[in-house]
Amino acid sequence: MKNRAISALILMLAPLAACAFPTHDRSTLKQIQAEAGQLMADHWNGSVPRDRLPKAIARLHPELVLANRDGVDIILKTDFDGGRGYYVPADGKAPPSFSYLGEGVYWHSPD
Repeated sequence: MKNRAISALILMLAPLAACAFPTHDRSTLKQIQAEAGQLMADHWNGSVPRDRLPKAIARLHPELVLANRDGVDIILKTDFDGGRGYYVPADGKAPPSFSYLGEGVYWHSPD
């Protein structure tokens, strides 16, 4: 009976493990901001190939990274609703619906 309860709990929590949540670690946010700035300085315009991702951004295991002169969108989970992930704007200003995490990095999510 105890094993069934544990199994049921694991099954209930499994979908949460697949969700992407933002970090609030200032060191990580600084690294993301610096690397996003470098991608913008390198004049990327579109999708950044996985093998060209900087270390801190690659450690996030993004599904997609889009970079251009306006900013860098690090999409951790894509969905029909736009997905969720980090955004580093070139001008420091993100859309009002994005949540500021710190160090010039924002979070976007449909939730």
